[in-house]
Amino acid sequence: MAVLTEIVRNVLIIVLVAGFLEMLLPEGNMKPLVRLCIGMFILIAVLNPVLTCFFSERNFQIGSWDYQPERLDQAADIEEAGARINQNLVGRSEKITKGKLEEQINAVAVLVPGVQSVDSQITFDDHGTVQSLYLAVKPAAGEADEDKDNKMPSKLRRDLKIDDETEKQLTDKLTNLIQNLYGFEGSSIKIVFEGG
Repeated sequence: MAVLTEIVRNVLIIVLVAGFLEMLLPEGNMKPLVRLCIGMFILIAVLNPVLTCFFSERNFQIGSWDYQPERLDQAADIEEAGARINQNLVGRSEKITKGKLEEQINAVAVLVPGVQSVDSQITFDDHGTVQSLYLAVKPAAGEADEDKDNKMPSKLRRDLKIDDETEKQLTDKLTNLIQNLYGFEGSSIKIVFEGG
């Protein structure tokens, strides 16, 4: 009974599609060719379930256009594999983007007078927007920091701390620069000064 139901269903679908196609086609040499193709599809739709019923140990791949419920499981497996590949590519892309953006911020922040080097770390939220930015700033030893009476070499002077006012000015400059260039208004920017 299931074989007969499948045959009737397939033939009905093919006849409906064939009728629709014949209405779309203009009169001419194409109609006999379309009728031949439709006849072949009807023949396959009738023979495929009958052959499957008689020869159950063989797999006839004639009905690849036909709906089969077990193919949904295969499609789900393929979709799951595709989702894993997509997630892997997105993860790699985010990692590359994060690295390039951190390098760019480091290069721009060094242009601020009084900054010797910067090491930045960015964290993204689930939507890929910047959630927070951490900057480890090493201030440059400038002339204002030098003690004219002190004959200490510049390599040793790098361990001296900068004063609070200079630190606040550098913090304001770096924050404004990064917010204006990259639009990080909604994200938190934390700046930490390492021994100046």
